[in-house]
Amino acid sequence: MPKVVVAAGSHQINQKWIDAFSKLNPSWVLVSWDEQSAGQQADYAVVWQPSLGLFQKEKALKAVFNLGAGVDALKLSDFPEQLPIYRLEDAGMGYQMAEYAIYGVFQATQRFTPYERSRAEKNGRKALLFIGSSIR
Repeated sequence: MPKVVVAAGSHQINQKWIDAFSKLNPSWVLVSWDEQSAGQQADYAVVWQPSLGLFQKEKALKAVFNLGAGVDALKLSDFPEQLPIYRLEDAGMGYQMAEYAIYGVFQATQRFTPYERSRAEKNGRKALLFIGSSIR
């Protein structure tokens, strides 16, 4: 039975992941990462922005599974070269990321910031007139 250490944040967050993984495969031995404890001799690690201490103590890891698409939070220079790192590819986030990028373009090109500022000041009528003016 593989042993999996979960290092996704606080003990409570780790426990939520452990509960979810336990339902998927009850035969897995799942443990929550604790910076203060000795290594768990885990086979695999499921991580989100883990501390370097995890990899210093967990020497028997066969693979690391990152809970996000980006692995930039992992300090790859501290990883053994032979340790595979798996990351999410899209996982349904592509659409949301595209919307966020479009929002940024609209924010910059359509001058939404003055509108939002004016709206926050409860001066919506003036803001609508501003947005309706020519963009030059």
